[in-house]
Amino acid sequence: MLISKPVLTLLTATMAASLGAVPAMAKPTTVNHLTTSYSAQSHALTVKGHATGAQRLTLTYKGNVVKSAPVKSGQFKLTQSFKGYGTFQLKNGHKVLTTIRSQQYATPKVKVISAERTTKGIRYTFAGPRAATLKIAQNGRTIKTLKTTGMTTKVFISNAQIKNSTRGLTVTQRVADKKTSQIVKLPPLKANIKQVTNF
Repeated sequence: MLISKPVLTLLTATMAASLGAVPAMAKPTTVNHLTTSYSAQSHALTVKGHATGAQRLTLTYKGNVVKSAPVKSGQFKLTQSFKGYGTFQLKNGHKVLTTIRSQQYATPKVKVISAERTTKGIRYTFAGPRAATLKIAQNGRTIKTLKTTGMTTKVFISNAQIKNSTRGLTVTQRVADKKTSQIVKLPPLKANIKQVTNF
């Protein structure tokens, strides 16, 4: 079938207009140069980096939106104070761009290698990072604080410090620019018994 030139011109113009009406596919959101930092003074996490394909990003904590910030010239920064050791997610709308777990912002829990109670007190051997601040408390009262110099640390606590009771003892540790570790509860000890542990 022959198509006259005017009709062919009209069909071509209609097809071009139809193709032009199809919206271009949105560029996928990408995030790079992402950094996270924790402030012990403000108890806040800061997430910053470079993003493309997004105008605004949101930060969730334990599944709830806690912060929102615009992307300006490809850069973004969100700072949020919080409690606990939950998981953060950086999102563009409903799309999860990255997940930030407690291992990234908090000091790992103390590992207790051994514990021994004598007639004079308790001897502990802890394992953890160098240059960490160890804090031992009893029922919320700090009884000993020290700085670690190696991967293992030996600590002696006298009976006078714990009022001759081994109940309610806990230990935490903290390194610079990280949140204090989760609490490790130390079990009660009987005299003259050494416990080899790994908790």
